[in-house]
Amino acid sequence: MSQSLLNKVWSFLAVVLLYLSLNVWSITQQWQLTLPGNPFKDCKISPYGVTLYGIPLCAVLLILTSVISVLYAKRSAGSTWAQRFPRFADFELDLTKKDALAFQLVMLLAFVIVPCIGSIHFLQTMMNGTVYRGDQHFASGWRDQLFKLPAWQDVKAGLFTYDKTNVCDNTKAALSFLPFWLPWFFLLLTIAVAFCVIWSLAEVFCSAKHSHHNKRHGTHHSPHPGVGTQA
Repeated sequence: MSQSLLNKVWSFLAVVLLYLSLNVWSITQQWQLTLPGNPFKDCKISPYGVTLYGIPLCAVLLILTSVISVLYAKRSAGSTWAQRFPRFADFELDLTKKDALAFQLVMLLAFVIVPCIGSIHFLQTMMNGTVYRGDQHFASGWRDQLFKLPAWQDVKAGLFTYDKTNVCDNTKAALSFLPFWLPWFFLLLTIAVAFCVIWSLAEVFCSAKHSHHNKRHGTHHSPHPGVGTQA
């Protein structure tokens, strides 16, 4: 896959990621902000319930965009982070100019930092929601969600729901939920997201610094011809 195609795929996934992140974040904070085509507009899902969709969707997209960023950085011959970071929509940028560097910085903040912080916020919000067994409170908060183990027969019977305040088509529709297993899955998924984002940033920034150092000082050559080489 060429660098140009990587740029285009990364751009598409990054736009979808930011779009979903802002819509989910808006609902969790009750900002009343909705972007065109918001999938949660018709279904008035609660600030807690929306995280059950936001966490996995944004996590998968963040992991994919991070992997593409790593591939792009590894294949780049650039000596600065801006040259090793994917270019939105495969734009031609003169990265020796300040406006191009500013553009890359905005793309980094919008498509990496903001969604990453959003994913952590979604997990925090989900953990603070309430799980019900039938009509009775079962768990809420990090400790209960991660360590309160339900009876398997209750799970098989589908007795557990999450956040009874969701409203779709003017009817209450609590979301089915797997206590203990789902919170742990979302926690591990968010940890994987953080790892992938840090990995991609390390490839973009640290490798660029190493490349710049090599170009500046040159590669080390032995003072004696033939030493350290093979015929």
